[in-house]
Amino acid sequence: MSIATLRQAQQVLNILTQEKVSCGQLQWLIEGGFITDLLKANRNLDREAFRKFLSSGQLYPTVMELTGVVIPEKEKTLGDRIADGAYDGKNGDITEKRCPLSLPPGPRNLVLVHFGRVVLTRDVEQWAAENGYEIALIDDLLAVGSHPEYKITQPPRVCGVVSCFYLLRPSLFSSIHRLQLAG
Repeated sequence: MSIATLRQAQQVLNILTQEKVSCGQLQWLIEGGFITDLLKANRNLDREAFRKFLSSGQLYPTVMELTGVVIPEKEKTLGDRIADGAYDGKNGDITEKRCPLSLPPGPRNLVLVHFGRVVLTRDVEQWAAENGYEIALIDDLLAVGSHPEYKITQPPRVCGVVSCFYLLRPSLFSSIHRLQLAG
């Protein structure tokens, strides 16, 4: 097997220029490992099958486990928990009446899911259900927001807002609240 030539590298640069690939897009391809994955893929990769796969609309998000997240004792009110998060803004939709705290205190198993693009809430809910997750509750969201390692600067958003990032929890309860982190 021979190493790629400078002429072949120039062809790659020409393609990037013709397709008007931005520095950000190229950095995303490099950092995301996509180029490496393609190079390691089966050499008989079918271009048409690959194009069909890319346009299929399938969701393949990055999932990050959040460790050390704990819901505080019930004595901590919604207002206290929001204050603990020290958010950069305020969301008037987050009220005791609209978003009641319902989970018992203690550690939580949560994941932060990044879809890499804006997705509809219903698509996230479908992906979550198919993969054993539910959309996290306000209790979870505020516990993550006050955790020093997972600083969230935007205030929590409620109901039907599209975003790139979603906080999910393993499916244990039947009640699903449509809450997500700002992306």
